[in-house]
Amino acid sequence: MKLSNTENVKKWVAALRSGKYKQAQFAMHKSDGSHCCLGVARELMEDKSDADAYGAVARWLGIPNEGDLISYGGLDKFVQLNDHFNQSFAHIADYVEDECLE
Repeated sequence: MKLSNTENVKKWVAALRSGKYKQAQFAMHKSDGSHCCLGVARELMEDKSDADAYGAVARWLGIPNEGDLISYGGLDKFVQLNDHFNQSFAHIADYVEDECLE
C-alpha cells in the first residue's frame, strides 16, 4: 500500500527514528507519555481535534480512500507491526520507506 502524502510520511519516518518517542503497544498514547507508531503520527499533526483519531491519521498519511471512506484496513499493517509483532520504531520506519512511499 502506497501512502500518498509523501511530505507527512517523511516527517513520520523521521519522528519514528528520532528517539524522542517511547514506544507503547495497544494504544495511540498512554499516560506515561509513550505512543504506538500511529500515535507518533498523531503527535505530528497540527489539528488533533478530530474525534476519529485513526481516520485523521489515515487522511494525514494519505491512505487511499475506498469509495467515500478512508481505508482503516490500511492502518492495520502498522498496528500489526507495532502491537502484535513488537517491531521497533526503526523497523517500522524502514518498512514505511521500503514499501509505502510513492
